[in-house]
Amino acid sequence: MATFRAGHTHRLARLTVDLVLLVGLVFTFAGPTQAGSAFSHVGVASGPLESNDSGAVLRIDPPTFWMLTDGNVTLQSLWATTSPMCDLEPLWYAWSVVAGNASGFVNSTDGASTTFTAESFHSGSVSVVLHSDAEVECGATQTVANRTAVANISVAVPFSISDVTLNSDLLSPAENATLAGRVMGGEAPYSLQVV
Repeated sequence: MATFRAGHTHRLARLTVDLVLLVGLVFTFAGPTQAGSAFSHVGVASGPLESNDSGAVLRIDPPTFWMLTDGNVTLQSLWATTSPMCDLEPLWYAWSVVAGNASGFVNSTDGASTTFTAESFHSGSVSVVLHSDAEVECGATQTVANRTAVANISVAVPFSISDVTLNSDLLSPAENATLAGRVMGGEAPYSLQVV
């Protein structure tokens, strides 16, 4: 334990009080500023826009459709973003048809919507593909999202049956009959009721 003379003790106590006040001022002004700065930085780093992922999604409505040959359906593009902080503006559209075992065509290839018409002579499926770009603005960040969407369409040619024959007009009990015919169109599997 140290001993001081009375004159020095008074000055030392005053110096200690001044030092405590100075340290307090430093923590008061510097502490919250640094803590606030760190908090703000963490907030920016963990924000939804840091990875430039706007959640931009492109869909076609309706996504699936069933129709007969010569029928048509209007397909509509639907852009959306999963982030409420982002605005989205479509830039261009490109529609195309990818034939499967059915076929058809679109009336327009560059608008927000198009009409598909089935022209298939065989029942089956066909896909309509949409490519589109949209400008996505999330706060101060602007990006361009490139997306593709697909609508799957089932096409059935109109049902027809022809050349129906039966191997015998009159049958004995337990005798088998053979029914033959040509069935086209409609949608398989078919069901048959014989009276």
